Amino acid sequence: MNKECQEGGKFSDMRREGDKISFKTSCTQPKMTGEATGTIGAESFTIDMRTVAIEPVRIEQRSVVSAKRMGDC
Repeated sequence: MNKECQEGGKFSDMRREGDKISFKTSCTQPKMTGEATGTIGAESFTIDMRTVAIEPVRIEQRSVVSAKRMGDC
């Protein structure tokens, strides 16, 4: 969970089938929920996450993150 979730943060419905991943998140303080889907592999990953904060004000946010291995360190 990110630092904004102060209480009751949890992940659920975590699934991985081949290179596909998905999960849900929730937080009780502040009230928010989220859903994510993505692909993960040896050389790259992408995740698309939608978060909805319910209190104190309803806010919807979508984040997409992609990463690719560039080579050895």
